[in-house]
Amino acid sequence: MEFPDAIHVRNLTGTGRLRDLFCTPLEDSGFYSRGIWFDEDPLGQLMPITFFQLSLFFVISHSLYFIFRALHVPKIVCNVAAGIIMGPSGLGRYNYFAVRFHSARHFLLMNTLASFGAFLDVFIIAVKLDLGMLTRMGKNGQRIGVSCLIFPFVVITSLMTILRPVLPNELPRGALLILFAANSSGSAFINLIPILQENKLLSTELAQLAMSASVLNDSFLWFFWTVMMFLRLSSLLQCASAAMLLAALISFGVFIFRPAMIWIIHRTPEGEPVKDTYIVIILLLVLLSGLLSDCIGPTPLLGALVLGLVTPDGPPLASTLMQTTDMILQNFFSPFLYLSVGAAADISSTYEWKQLLMFQAVILAGYFAKLLGAMLPALRSGMSPRHALTIGLMLNTKGVIELLVYRLMVLRKALSVPLFTQLVCSSMALTAIVVPLVKILYRAPLKSERESLRGYGLTIQSTLLASEMRILLCIHTENDVPAIIDLVEASHPTESSPIRLYMIHLMELVGRNAPSLTPHLKHDTTCKRNGCLRIFGAFKNYLTSLEGEVTIQPFSMVALHKSMHEGICRLAHDRKVPLIIVPFLARNHSHVEASAGLSKLNSNVQAYAQCTVGILVDRATHSYRSHQHFHYHVAVVFIGGQDDREALALAVRMSCHPGVTITLFRVIIRNERFGNKRGSLMDSAAVDDFRTKNFGNERVHYREIGVEDWDHTLKAIKCIGDCYNLIIVGKQQRESGLQEEEMAIWIENPELGMLGDILVSSDFYGGTVSVLVMQHYRNANSSAFGNSMRVDEER
Repeated sequence: MEFPDAIHVRNLTGTGRLRDLFCTPLEDSGFYSRGIWFDEDPLGQLMPITFFQLSLFFVISHSLYFIFRALHVPKIVCNVAAGIIMGPSGLGRYNYFAVRFHSARHFLLMNTLASFGAFLDVFIIAVKLDLGMLTRMGKNGQRIGVSCLIFPFVVITSLMTILRPVLPNELPRGALLILFAANSSGSAFINLIPILQENKLLSTELAQLAMSASVLNDSFLWFFWTVMMFLRLSSLLQCASAAMLLAALISFGVFIFRPAMIWIIHRTPEGEPVKDTYIVIILLLVLLSGLLSDCIGPTPLLGALVLGLVTPDGPPLASTLMQTTDMILQNFFSPFLYLSVGAAADISSTYEWKQLLMFQAVILAGYFAKLLGAMLPALRSGMSPRHALTIGLMLNTKGVIELLVYRLMVLRKALSVPLFTQLVCSSMALTAIVVPLVKILYRAPLKSERESLRGYGLTIQSTLLASEMRILLCIHTENDVPAIIDLVEASHPTESSPIRLYMIHLMELVGRNAPSLTPHLKHDTTCKRNGCLRIFGAFKNYLTSLEGEVTIQPFSMVALHKSMHEGICRLAHDRKVPLIIVPFLARNHSHVEASAGLSKLNSNVQAYAQCTVGILVDRATHSYRSHQHFHYHVAVVFIGGQDDREALALAVRMSCHPGVTITLFRVIIRNERFGNKRGSLMDSAAVDDFRTKNFGNERVHYREIGVEDWDHTLKAIKCIGDCYNLIIVGKQQRESGLQEEEMAIWIENPELGMLGDILVSSDFYGGTVSVLVMQHYRNANSSAFGNSMRVDEER
């Protein structure tokens, strides 16, 4: 790269090697501007031009993203394009910008900030990385991860060796050639995560498989890069010394740094962030690890990677680190990386186009080899060609890691400017093409998956009393456990009609990269830090009083609130569950975003589940009651409709329990304007069946309430009383004549329906009565979760 304000000289170092020096005049090295009042150009000084360059970058990159967002072009492509526009290929062609944007002193500052940002970025990404993916990885992930690394590596190295005479002379040779081929063959986890998250594919099944393969791929590459760096040292003694220092750094991370982090987590009260003092100490140690790693020789990034990997992921530590560093990292330091890449690239640089085209052909051959390497093992495992192609395209995405390596190679003169420019442009062009293709390929599988699942539709009514009842329970915190245990006990598990529980502890994806749905393990560190063990222990204590009447299979889910429903609905479908129970959390005005996310979760489960969904609103005070001394008072409000019939079907099962008292309120609207004959007959049949099965049962009471219209119905409901432990209602009643979209306009909690929202409001006995809102599955949104997150298990 040429600098307009610098004198380029060659200096002989003490080791006999030549190095580049750039000398800039001392009087022209101003940092701050004195202002326009002294006839001085503010943009001629370092600080003002940095502010201006950063602001201009944001304007250009966000404008490009706004223009190409409809085509699903990733943000990183727009960021790199903005950097190139501001480099010698664009604005840098004009002398006014070249003197200011690409001066030697500004280039030094820009590269320093870019390197520091990359260092922190690698640390944060490593912190969020779940190494458990390696242990949970199925054979498919292992085969794909190894195959998509070996295929392109062999193709690129072979072609570059065979076609050496017709390729550019500046191409890397020897060890650098191997390093270059390995980097071009890799599928970096750091690159894949932001792109999948940006396109809302992170929780899908194929994305999970692609991430598992990329983690394995990344592990090989980092080990390979480290070994190659050591091999470049001049003597065996230096290699041995560097290896010992690296081993010391790793030992420090595993045996000192990680235990210290765990100690900090234990010292932090649950639900609170880690103290700022600890965060400062952690970041200081990370900087020192980068210094040590840079002194050893490979790269300062290695120190950040080691300490990031040994840092426990998830809240509270990883989440606090992210909140502390993410904003300034993504919005201040990261732009300098793209600016430095753009400054080093020059599309207008002259070269032999024939040689460049041959070089591009080799790179494209590597891309196709990676695609083939991912597809072959996927097809062999029985995956459809469309899904196999999608996996291959995902693993062909490029990003920050490639930019860092290419930038390092061009700064160390291992790559020429034309080659660097072509590599950057081809990588970003590939990513810009691949991501929209992935989105297109995903749409057809979603439709076919939905069609194949339309006949699922399990309900409580379709489950025989003398058969196993399967319930999927969703739990957020320990406070949800007592009410759910009471509901399970009231459902009357017996030897002839046992209950199988699939319990999912839901945890928000904070401080981690990849969502997961995994069976609970005794030594799961994530569970230890998030209260899973106490939740599972409460259910275990409940099971001790039963003899095989209730069995439980616990799971842990870590995902974003907006995508949690995918894993829940998929698990319910795979296990053929007729009932999902999710807890209701009232809107908290001090945590608006979290409350809205949980409300949206419940609505998504209702919309996408192909079985009955019950939302449990717990407002009661619970005390321990043994299995033998269980007493529970239930009220069922029945107006009509498929949701009310599901509520009544659950009451039929509860009525068999000797400790449960049930009162059925049948509301009959005399002036029925919105009913239909078939629905009325089905409602009457359901009520008659309930009364017939409970004939002579003194614990079951039946009352009819006659009203004139829907307004009088709501008034009658408010007079039921507060002497019940639980009130069960349907979400939508047939006679109301109101669609769910209309109800959402004038009720506070649309997911509870009109009656449910009234019963949980403070107007109904101060909002102290627990309510269970039942909803029959909706055909309109059948299986909309498509290829969602499956349980991590051997495939």
